[in-house]
Amino acid sequence: AKLARDERDNAVASQTREAEQRAEAEKQRSLAQANAAAEARARVRAQAINRFVTEALRSADPEQGGRQSTTILEAMASARRDLESGRFRDDPETEAALQETVATILENNARAAEAEPLYARALATRRAIHAGDHDDVAESLSSMGIVLESLGRESEALPYHEQALGMLRRLHPDDHERVASAMANLGNVRKSLGDAAGALPLLTHSLEMKRRVFAGDHPAIAQGLHNLGACLVALGREGEGEQVIVQSLAMRQRLWKGDHPAVAQAIEAVAFVRMQLGKAEESIPMFERALEMRRRLFAGDHPAVAMGINNLATATQAAGRYEDALLLYTESLDMQRRLNPGDHPDVALALSNVAGVRCSLGRYADAEELYRESAAMYRRLYTGDHPSIAQSFNNMGYVRSMQDDTSQGAEYYQLALDMRRRIHKGDHPQIAESLNNLAFARASLGDLKANEALVREAMEMYQRLYPGDHPDVAMAMMNLSVAVSKNNDAPGAEKLTEQAAAMYQRLHKGDHPDVAWSLANLAVMKSKSGDAGGAVKLGEQALAMAERLLPSDHPDLEQYRKTVEICKNAMKNNE
Repeated sequence: AKLARDERDNAVASQTREAEQRAEAEKQRSLAQANAAAEARARVRAQAINRFVTEALRSADPEQGGRQSTTILEAMASARRDLESGRFRDDPETEAALQETVATILENNARAAEAEPLYARALATRRAIHAGDHDDVAESLSSMGIVLESLGRESEALPYHEQALGMLRRLHPDDHERVASAMANLGNVRKSLGDAAGALPLLTHSLEMKRRVFAGDHPAIAQGLHNLGACLVALGREGEGEQVIVQSLAMRQRLWKGDHPAVAQAIEAVAFVRMQLGKAEESIPMFERALEMRRRLFAGDHPAVAMGINNLATATQAAGRYEDALLLYTESLDMQRRLNPGDHPDVALALSNVAGVRCSLGRYADAEELYRESAAMYRRLYTGDHPSIAQSFNNMGYVRSMQDDTSQGAEYYQLALDMRRRIHKGDHPQIAESLNNLAFARASLGDLKANEALVREAMEMYQRLYPGDHPDVAMAMMNLSVAVSKNNDAPGAEKLTEQAAAMYQRLHKGDHPDVAWSLANLAVMKSKSGDAGGAVKLGEQALAMAERLLPSDHPDLEQYRKTVEICKNAMKNNE
């Protein structure tokens, strides 16, 4: 009986296994059919996209009945009209993919405002097609986040990047390149919002995942190194950031032998860090090398060449060579105008940069004219609040203040602060900057209590944004020391200056412009408090450092020499 039961149990178990195997085989067959159908739909969709884009671009080909003068943007305008005609109404997946494609081309051609509604429609369509999580929905969420960043609306971009990352993590629980990319997107937008500390772990984990996904050198890893290095720099850890960005450059040079846009970008990234470390003269040959590479890559006028000229101008200005910088900024502006007739964000920025170096040369009336032209262009480009419009108010506040119209300067600074507070909810570096600017205007108007209150508010905001040592915190301490001094609290001012100088020395090992500047300020404070001997020693130390850092004809050196002279005169008076 037992044997019969065992045989019957074995037979039942065998039948169960066979049923399970048949069910699994059916499941795999269904899955294969579904995958094949999805691949077929994807092929059809890709073919439709190719045909659509080809038809749009034919409008710029005279041999295909188009006009030679037709631009890519005009071709994309034609493509948008075709999409809006309802041609793909019965194929929403293809319609959404085409909306993404056209939007991407528009965004890459500095038409983010026109791209945004297309990205939004693509997202809505994909959400209607795919209930729940789907890679296409996640792609559209990321696209919306990126275009909103391009429009300066980082606060609105943040939730899109958060949703995209959450969805991709659910879709791909293990390591996946799209998850790593979404982590980087979220980290970068947090950095833009002033939360570099919150961005750091995201960018670190993104890079680690990319290294697990891609063996050896890979463009995604090189970009991950670049992102992490930039975040470290934003946290005031320039030395560490420089090391990571140098690794990104080395990898890109291994990946692309000879000239390549990514290599030029990486060379400039290293140069920018060197400039921030106070090595402007050292950075100039690197910017020149990147620009030469871009000129070889792109013949004639090109946005990358114009930006390379602009970047070289920035380093030249930082080195105190203002006339040379003016020539370079003007060359960049002229190229931007040829590339982008009419209103364009790059033209508005180039106008502002030329105005800035004219301010450095003391030509404030000429600078104001350009600042006004730039501001008017930004207002035509962007309706409502926008970071570039807020910055234009800030620029106007500065140039009016430098022409002894402090009252109007304060009005512009207030407009910039109010707009930045509407754009950025909570703490943000740009809000803190505006608080500082308005504070100095209030001091010039004789309102010393408001000056100190605003500077203190800015310092506390920087301290919340950057716990621990950070260049912006040290700068805010120095500004507060000046405000406290004006309110007759000399001991409090000297203590703040000492704290700021010590922080700068911890942040920057060795020579650095910020260290030299802080020592000079501390020398002045010591001179006022009666420590003339200590003041002279600090003033001479600051001057020696500045002479090591700056070219012999740099205009700032004269101010350091005056500081030493003031301290020596104070010592003579005390004898």
